[in-house]
Amino acid sequence: MFNYRYFLQCNISLLKLIRLINNYSKQSSAFPYLPTNKLPSKPNRKKGITEIRGPYYFPVTRTYLDELLQDWGEYVDGIKFAGGSFSLMPENRLRDLIDIAHKHNCYVSTGGYIERNGAFAEYALINADFVIKLPDGLDPLNAAPLYCGGVSMYKALKVSQARSNDWISIVGVGGLGSLGIRYAKIMGFRVIGIVAEKDQAAVDLAREMGADEVYDGSSDQHSNFVKEKTNGGVQAALVTVPLVSAYEQALQSLKQGGRLVMIGIPTDNLSISIGICIARQIEIVGTLVGTRTDLKETLDIAQKYDIKCKVQTCQLEQVNDILDDMRNYRLTGRMVIDFTGNSK
Repeated sequence: MFNYRYFLQCNISLLKLIRLINNYSKQSSAFPYLPTNKLPSKPNRKKGITEIRGPYYFPVTRTYLDELLQDWGEYVDGIKFAGGSFSLMPENRLRDLIDIAHKHNCYVSTGGYIERNGAFAEYALINADFVIKLPDGLDPLNAAPLYCGGVSMYKALKVSQARSNDWISIVGVGGLGSLGIRYAKIMGFRVIGIVAEKDQAAVDLAREMGADEVYDGSSDQHSNFVKEKTNGGVQAALVTVPLVSAYEQALQSLKQGGRLVMIGIPTDNLSISIGICIARQIEIVGTLVGTRTDLKETLDIAQKYDIKCKVQTCQLEQVNDILDDMRNYRLTGRMVIDFTGNSK
């Protein structure tokens, strides 16, 4: 005889279990009933530091490390070459592993040595094997931004997956965006520079660097301008400014199958329509600086095509004033600290 009471109780229990699982899935932790502290985000995490070790206990290949950090890099801060294993590796293999760590925003440690973020210092002692030499003919002051903004934008352009003659937009034409325009033109792209409303200095800078079109109108209309100029949208939009509104407009400016490249870091969250992204096959990707290979390519291109950065120089004693100018958007291009004392 069929037991309806047992059947009903089982289904009620099943529904409770499903509801419980659904509630758990909405939590950030797989075990929300356990008391935990929220893990601060990378980079520069000050607590909850996680370091993984290898290849001391088992072999670590480049593919393994890259795939591991793709899945778990959010929770990993550093890679430690334990037991002196780094000293037994061929130089090219060691460089490859370090580049993979940096690609996923992880520091490298040997136990006796650990990477640290730099500061405004007159001298720094580093291993010459991990330095990219400035090519002959490039002025150190003028080329200084290439080691940060230059390689960041060059890597972002590579990540965009745009091809020669494709339309792309670069949102924000300051120190980053201006270099992005210059490299984009060398790579064969057609470029639209998006600047703040009626910012004539930024308009002039964008045109000086080679932009095909420049928009300096209302910030909530730039996607319409882009679609009109490109007959449907850009293949890639690179956003250098930390504004959610700029990201929203950039997303709308993409053509079918376009790619949004995230560079600027807003403090607020970006809301997107998953349905629209799926229907229009939109891709969204973030990028952070680049590897030593990217930097070498950045410098080689600068030497070959005589890339000149828009720079102003200052002395170390002026750094606080410069930071204040940066926070209040009073600078065009890049500021470079001249330790020789000859800055103007």
